[in-house]
Amino acid sequence: MVCRFRPYGHSRVALHRDIEDARQAEGQTINKKKIIFAASAGLIVILYLLLISRGRPEGFILGARADNAGAMYDRGMKWFDADGRPKEAMDILREKGLTHFISGITVSPLGEYGFDYVLKNSLRMAKSGLIPGAFLYLSDQACSVDIQGSPLLWSTYPGSEKAFAASGFAENIARDFKSAGLRFRLYSIGHETDLAICGVSMRDDRAKAFEIIKAAADAVRKNDSRAKIMISLGRWWDVEAAVDFFSAAMKYGINADYAGLSFYPQSSYEGGVSTPSIKAFIRNAETISGMSGLPVIASGASYPNSSDGGRSPDPLYPLTGAGQRDWLIDMLAACYNSPAVKGFIYTLPEDYTGGTGNSALFSSEGELLPAADAFRAFGEPLMNAFEYAEKALASAKPAKTAELKAIMDEACFLLRDGAVEEAKFKARQAEYKALQ
Repeated sequence: MVCRFRPYGHSRVALHRDIEDARQAEGQTINKKKIIFAASAGLIVILYLLLISRGRPEGFILGARADNAGAMYDRGMKWFDADGRPKEAMDILREKGLTHFISGITVSPLGEYGFDYVLKNSLRMAKSGLIPGAFLYLSDQACSVDIQGSPLLWSTYPGSEKAFAASGFAENIARDFKSAGLRFRLYSIGHETDLAICGVSMRDDRAKAFEIIKAAADAVRKNDSRAKIMISLGRWWDVEAAVDFFSAAMKYGINADYAGLSFYPQSSYEGGVSTPSIKAFIRNAETISGMSGLPVIASGASYPNSSDGGRSPDPLYPLTGAGQRDWLIDMLAACYNSPAVKGFIYTLPEDYTGGTGNSALFSSEGELLPAADAFRAFGEPLMNAFEYAEKALASAKPAKTAELKAIMDEACFLLRDGAVEEAKFKARQAEYKALQ
């Protein structure tokens, strides 16, 4: 029986060999087509990258406000790089492409925003090779649009005496940092001063408020002529008010170098903004810069990596690690390629505890999240979108293969046809589905 079927067995082997040879030949033909397609797609990508690289600004600030790194370190909390090795948070982010760190400083010397703490924290972060900067809150609290109280020691001072006190405070800060070997390159006088600064209302007595800002700015320049001065607002969507504020500040004699605008898509709905998109922010920033004459820095920004029960503030970017990464890539690319924007500061990337924990660039266990790649990946958002997608597809469930392949094929055709943005988001769609 076995011998009888041996010839048949040999013919089956030959048949299988013929089929395999045919498959290999077909595969070679397909591979040639893929190579031709990849070459043409690659040419499109190269042309695209050459186009966007024209006129890119030098000295662009890639910063982070990392107020809580020192306190977390002192409590024994840890951060881990992509290989699982424990390191300082800012060491990890510098290796990823971060260039600056910013610290908030209160008038009160006590607490996590007092001078002694900030000096210790700044010296630690400066060892990472990052360039320091500061928000001078001119308050005893970390300031935001709704928190602009007067320092307790200055609470009874009239406007002119507050200006004198602000000048002395700024002078001491700039001098003491220089004495410690720290050369701060950016000082923000106040932070998100839309409504007030140092307890003085912008609506009721703008002249006194501007007097305080000017006094502090002049004191910084007197003690550090190389430092740049920023004044900032939180309501990026109110273009008319922002143009009025920055223009009036310049007319008053405040010698600012930058206009700061905060951009938190997850909280922009509170201002009645229905579409807190990156394009909307850049459009407003360019209008504000053009009409005020000041270049813009995105002076505070972040995006969640998980949901706390709310909806995604931008439907293009899901509340996941990959969604946070892609938002940061696109935000950085948009800022970097805008002639009006000269920098970007991410808020509390190190702090995976507390209320802002889901916007950190580290997990609740201190592990580095995908978004940290954005500080380098933003230079080539299209190519990285395809790379991330291919990596996700390689480990996706087999049941999803056909659907994901169809999406990637569509992304490739879009790219071949020159629809670059559509191709990028289509590739990301494939990645998001693969990761579900």
